[in-house]
Amino acid sequence: MLNFFRDDFCARLGGDEFLIVVTRSCDSNTIMSEIQRFMEILTTHFKAIREFEMLTASAGIAGDRIENGVHDFEEMMKLSDSALYQAKRSGKARCVVYNT
Repeated sequence: MLNFFRDDFCARLGGDEFLIVVTRSCDSNTIMSEIQRFMEILTTHFKAIREFEMLTASAGIAGDRIENGVHDFEEMMKLSDSALYQAKRSGKARCVVYNT
């Protein structure tokens, strides 16, 4: 992740779930492109190791909501988690953006 999200906040939530909070200013197309490239690299690494070749990566993305100048991070976590599980249900190895 370090080569992709150097200026962003990255954390392991537990198990195989990670959180990336993009702290820089960019549009959704840029984020989607970066996540897809990151997932492609993960898949390449997975396929290089026989024991991991069946693994896939999925991502859920939610845009920021600001009310009265306050970021609602709890709400963003819920929305991105919903998007992640939608990606997994739709066949894994996918990226889903939560749309309001």
